[in-house]
Amino acid sequence: TLFRSPVVSRNPSRNAERDWENASTASSIASVAEYTGPKLYKEPSSKSNKPIIHNAISHCCLAGKVNESQKNSILEELEKCEANHYIILFRDAGCMFRALYSYFPESEEMFKLTRTDRKS
Repeated sequence: TLFRSPVVSRNPSRNAERDWENASTASSIASVAEYTGPKLYKEPSSKSNKPIIHNAISHCCLAGKVNESQKNSILEELEKCEANHYIILFRDAGCMFRALYSYFPESEEMFKLTRTDRKS
């Protein structure tokens, strides 16, 4: 009688790759299931963030007498727009207001509503 070994690929590294892929997939599924921290991304809901953006522009981004005229014109544009989702663009880590965009999640489009004038 002739003893036969189990069928193995002629290329042993290929079997190792398959094992690694299976182990990797299994471990990544397990790590996703174990994660209990905060959700890093949340789909936009049908609710509006307009009140939050209005509050941020009024009391944080453009607060004070110096920014009053610019703040008022930006808030006017915000009130005219009928979008539900808005994004504020900041210039740098100092959180200096640069622009206000409306965002439409259905079409994944953004439109610039207003921006600050650059100072020379």
